[in-house]
Amino acid sequence: MTSAIHAGEPLVPPPLPAIAPQIATQYPNDADGDHVADDLAQRCQQALAKKTAAVLVASTNISAPASDAAIDVELIFSRPITQSQIDTFLQLGGSITYIYKAVSYGWNGRLPLAQVNRLPALLGDSLVLVEESKPVVLHMDHATRTGRVRPVWSPGFVGSALGFSGNTNITVAIVDSGMDASHTDLAGRRVYWQDFSTDAVPNPVDYSQHGTHVGAVAVGTGAASGSATGPLLGTLYGSLSGIFSNNFVVTPMLLPTNTINFTATVRWNGGGNGTLELLSHNQGTKAGWTVEGAGVSGASPLSLSVSVTGNPAREYSPALVSNGSMTDYVITYQVPQYPGGDNFNRLSGVAPRCNWAAAKVFATNGSSLLSWTAAAVDDLVANRVADNIKVMNLSLGTTGSPGISTTTRQKVNTAVNNGIVVTVSAGNNGLLSPASAREISDPGRAAMVLTVAAANDVNQLTDYSSQGFGSPTNTVGQEEDYKPDLMAPGGSSYYSDILAADSNSGDGTAFPDQQPNDYWSIQGTSVAAPFAAGCAALVVDALQQSGVTWDFSSAQFPLLVKMLLCATATESNTNRESLANNPTVQRAANGTNGFPSGKDQFEGYGMINPDAAVEAVSQKLVFGSTNNFSLGATTTDARAWACQVSLTANVNFSASLTVPGTGDFDLYLYSAIPGLFGKPVILAASTQAGNGVNESLSYQSSTNATAYLVVKRVSGAGAFSLVGNVPPQLAVVPASFDYGLLATGGSEPATFVVSNAGAGILTGTIGLQTAGGFSILSGTPFSLGAFGATNVTIQFSPQSRGSYSNAVVVASNGGSASSVLTGRAADLPMLSVAVGQSPLAFSFATTVGCTYVIQSKTQLTDPVWQTVQTQAGDGTTHVFAAPPSGVPQTFYRVCVQ
Repeated sequence: MTSAIHAGEPLVPPPLPAIAPQIATQYPNDADGDHVADDLAQRCQQALAKKTAAVLVASTNISAPASDAAIDVELIFSRPITQSQIDTFLQLGGSITYIYKAVSYGWNGRLPLAQVNRLPALLGDSLVLVEESKPVVLHMDHATRTGRVRPVWSPGFVGSALGFSGNTNITVAIVDSGMDASHTDLAGRRVYWQDFSTDAVPNPVDYSQHGTHVGAVAVGTGAASGSATGPLLGTLYGSLSGIFSNNFVVTPMLLPTNTINFTATVRWNGGGNGTLELLSHNQGTKAGWTVEGAGVSGASPLSLSVSVTGNPAREYSPALVSNGSMTDYVITYQVPQYPGGDNFNRLSGVAPRCNWAAAKVFATNGSSLLSWTAAAVDDLVANRVADNIKVMNLSLGTTGSPGISTTTRQKVNTAVNNGIVVTVSAGNNGLLSPASAREISDPGRAAMVLTVAAANDVNQLTDYSSQGFGSPTNTVGQEEDYKPDLMAPGGSSYYSDILAADSNSGDGTAFPDQQPNDYWSIQGTSVAAPFAAGCAALVVDALQQSGVTWDFSSAQFPLLVKMLLCATATESNTNRESLANNPTVQRAANGTNGFPSGKDQFEGYGMINPDAAVEAVSQKLVFGSTNNFSLGATTTDARAWACQVSLTANVNFSASLTVPGTGDFDLYLYSAIPGLFGKPVILAASTQAGNGVNESLSYQSSTNATAYLVVKRVSGAGAFSLVGNVPPQLAVVPASFDYGLLATGGSEPATFVVSNAGAGILTGTIGLQTAGGFSILSGTPFSLGAFGATNVTIQFSPQSRGSYSNAVVVASNGGSASSVLTGRAADLPMLSVAVGQSPLAFSFATTVGCTYVIQSKTQLTDPVWQTVQTQAGDGTTHVFAAPPSGVPQTFYRVCVQ
């Protein structure tokens, strides 16, 4: 399904959306409340003034006034649009490029600047804002190991036969520069394509590579690279415009530790001779690049072959040394014997079994407008049910310092309200000044999205990651939140970039594709965000495998996924790469500048751990059992462990964590109900500092509830043991028992069940409230293990006629309980007759003041007599006519009370 306006399509109001979009009554960029963005209104007035002056001068040298030029605008209404409003806009000389169906009321279009200020009066009071569309900027093998993804793929992980790698009923939508559907890693799984840029390309394409790389990080299969050790084909491209002579651009990567023959070929525009070299430097620094072997010099193209033995402590990069006149360049390279080893494809994305949808919002020349992104988000939301779009990624941001777009923020929040997990890159402005320039821009400021900073190969916050801000707005419909939410692998100049699929559409716009189905390395929060999107898809997969049916009509499940990823994230407990604006260790304490528990404005809740998030969904705690697991200090080791806990109302839950002497681990209990905007809610925590310091917590819920128990590594490594318990808890059923009517001198047993609803040993005794009529035959005293049960037999033995009542009283170390006992007794039978199939009457004498009960049964071996009729004695002889019976004989008796 497509939604951009095509020639000949009618311009009519769309159907009402299922979920009302977030619309404000007034916006921050409309301070005077005239419903036109202040900067746009001022431009309109200035242009009109210049036009008037031009008319007065009547100069033939003055070109068409700016007021006659059409500009890109978005119109936002407080309620559904009407045909009259559409027609009026067109009559003013406007054109409509997109009508919103899901995340807004209104449209995108173009309109002469001079007409803008007329819109509020002509379109009525439902028009709340006219704003000009702003420009937008685009902000895996090792990454899937440091990001703790590959363990989740393994068959048998937390009991799943196939593991968790996504599903074709989960579609991840990529809003970016396009996507190449021909690459082997992405082929065959596209369910949606739409180009919202001015290119209007009908079929999937991606000349800038960014969207293809982003999509492959999220859902690429890695099939082109395979799983076994073998060649790696890669491409690097860029521009040396403005780069001084003898300088270069690097794209760091790891090389195999055995000796290989590294080969590369470079082509460039701009003429002159150049030099192609293989460089290396020590990890953890940006400087110190040295040449491996000898480079080659000459005119374009150049080919290089170098024998090199990879050092795991160094990074490598082919580089073209600038001659001062070079512009665009492209380098293709081959790494033989690139390692495999775990039977998964070496360069697989995070959720390789998912389908994908692509919305192209960047033109081939690299330009983009927010209105294109807004239209893409809207159309994807409109198609979410048909195409199973459950995750959406936007690796882009509004221009500015920071870039603010309240209307875009509203649209992505509305997407979450429509059942979509939305991941957004935090931005790459971490090295800018002043502090406001380092802040996260929209749509990453939106409260309900998952905003993602970038980590390097050693799980350290990158120097380029943008940072959060204090005092987020809580204006209804415009909500921001404390950002970022967490960090994920994004590549780094200090270590290595992220490898993922390279588009077959071309190598940038300057060169045709040099080698098909190869890979490209880049870094940025643009890469970290789709990594988190893939992780979100894995959690969606786990929820669905647990029995969840996805809800596309609320934010219930998107916020649950966000909360699970944030609750299981772990703080890096180290400085940022640049050693400035460093994360702080919060543990369970509130962050600075108003940030919530466990979160700061640089890395959010910390490093993403999809393995622990999936465990929280799929692994249930068994009370009283010991859980043993290891958390490690290497970059690819587990950093967190989680499970699900069932809490019983008014029953105390406790957990104890035995921490190894070589590690500092913390223990948390989180509510399964997300807080505001998906915030993790800590029910209890134990966060004592120090190696080998054990942790314990307890919590009592007022209702039956689900919670998540999470162990987090702070530092060090080692094996822990965890035991979760609820105390012995007595339960007795039934709560009451009526023995009915028995003959005087008879007896009737009944069985009660005494059980332990807790994990400790339950011991106790059973007694009767009063003496007479009832006796305990078995079951006391008792001793029950975790969740054990035993039967107790209580017998009713009335010795005289009348009504009886008593109670079973159970006392234990897990509480006390009682069950009410009742019964009635009558004298021995006055008369007992057998009546065959023919009707029969019998008589019996009565006494005034007595009650006579007539009972029957069809077999003498039946344990219970059934009451047929009750008669009051009056001193006369009564006659009872037995009804016909369908059995050979019926036995009757008459008892007196």
